Amino acid sequence: MKKSSILITLVLCLVSTVAQARNKSFSLDRLQVAIFGVSTLKGAKEVYPQIQIEIIKENASELSSTSKIESLARKDLEEQVVQALKKADIKIAENYDMTSADSPLSLNITVFIKVTNAGSPVYNTFIYTEAIQTVTLSRDNSIRSLSRTWPMMPMGLHNRNMFVLNPQTLKKMVKDEIARQVSLFISDFLAANPKPIERSAAGVDIDALRKTLLEENPKTRYGLRIRDDDPRLQVIKQLDLAGSEEAVNVLLEFLTNNIMDRKLKQHALTTLGRIGTEPAIEAVQKFEEWSKKRYLEPRPFQMSLQEHAIDHFAPSNANPIAQTIDANNKTWALVPLSRYGWYDLWLTSLNEKDQWSAPIFIDFPDFSKLQNTPGIKWNLTVKDNSVRIESDKIYEYKISDLLEDSDKDGLPDTVESRFLTDPDNPDSDGDGSPDGKDSNPLTTKLKQTDDITEIRQAVFAALFATSNSQNAIVIVDRDDFAQQEYYGFGGVVLRAPQSRDGFVNVTSIDIRYQSDDAATIDISDWEGPEAASTHEAKLEKINGKWVVVEFKMTMIS
Repeated sequence: MKKSSILITLVLCLVSTVAQARNKSFSLDRLQVAIFGVSTLKGAKEVYPQIQIEIIKENASELSSTSKIESLARKDLEEQVVQALKKADIKIAENYDMTSADSPLSLNITVFIKVTNAGSPVYNTFIYTEAIQTVTLSRDNSIRSLSRTWPMMPMGLHNRNMFVLNPQTLKKMVKDEIARQVSLFISDFLAANPKPIERSAAGVDIDALRKTLLEENPKTRYGLRIRDDDPRLQVIKQLDLAGSEEAVNVLLEFLTNNIMDRKLKQHALTTLGRIGTEPAIEAVQKFEEWSKKRYLEPRPFQMSLQEHAIDHFAPSNANPIAQTIDANNKTWALVPLSRYGWYDLWLTSLNEKDQWSAPIFIDFPDFSKLQNTPGIKWNLTVKDNSVRIESDKIYEYKISDLLEDSDKDGLPDTVESRFLTDPDNPDSDGDGSPDGKDSNPLTTKLKQTDDITEIRQAVFAALFATSNSQNAIVIVDRDDFAQQEYYGFGGVVLRAPQSRDGFVNVTSIDIRYQSDDAATIDISDWEGPEAASTHEAKLEKINGKWVVVEFKMTMIS
């Protein structure tokens, strides 16, 4: 009876823990990570690597199962792991005493090889990496035990079964997989135990660095990464090492100007996070305040390169496909833009300041198809309120109809149709902001924030607030990450139950790890078939604010 009561109590405690975790927006994976995660590596000073190879023979002779994999030596694998740890400047322990409270962290790697088929052996291999540490009972520090604190599986790092026929291939495959898993361990170990950066502004010419960084560069690279020898990237690295308030001010000035180079701006933003001083954190806040205003105070439209909202798309040139001069000597132009999904047709006019007016959206039927049809010629005529477009046939519009706004919320009805907002309701999400003034017109404002909300926003800003794009972004409503507003992007942020073809769709913002002062996040996007990517962000909570300290692309298709 007593044992039964204890069992029931334990089950109820577990259910309660899981329920509480879910109430705090924890998934089961995150609950596992809270128990077995990066935070358990914090404070570890030494690592003692151990390799074990387990061979299981099934219906195989001694010759076929052992002699052909003798080259897979435990000593060689241990040396591989030791060299990887040393390269990362992680101290290697000379011995391991599990009875000591100060025992080093043991990195255990087990290679399971199941050999089947005596004639032509098949090697079914599974590799498992885990960190083992001595833990002490808090109420009695004389009681100690060993505990697995960093296993691969709860971290969601995708162990996999591997099948090979050739023993030489087996050896290479095992070495490669161990390298992958140890690399993941090293990444988490260094995240939990970051190396201090020695900063000094002595001898640094901040004015010269500022001039180089803020210079418009006609040879700006728009690839997936900035080359290591890029002069402005080198400037950012020097400002990072200086870490002074003057260096922070230069980084902030670069972030809040309109130079179109998002990759460099991502480097500048994460550099402020790494510097981590009070002025640096204040600079991150000022950048966020600046970026929030861009939706309500957009730059004048220019016929030039248009940056895409996501960084694996190259910028596109906005060039008129047809122009005309009306009776009042005013120049009008038709321009293809991809702000609301795939390319649409837009109407704009040249004003007295030699700047083009804010483009007017034309919901032109099958424009993307016509745009790519050989032999199609475009002609434009504007007379007073009338617009005449000739392509495959004649289309006629009235400017007043294109700008019609039934609910007077600042969004034309044609735009509301594309956004999926309510053209008869000036406040589609009911949060008190009219749709035309609301950068998130389909998502209600949160009344309060918490760590998870702030973490997601910081990651969103690292990817999108560093861009000058005005493309629409869709937050796909698959999880609770879609229930908050996201700000800092120059275009509108929409919400939909599923991805919308042609739009930039944020399909997930997954918190792989979070402690009180550190987090690792994946943010994924999808634009269409064979057009998607995932970025990884590492964050720290400094002076009460979550800031991104590392940001990189981890997948592209």
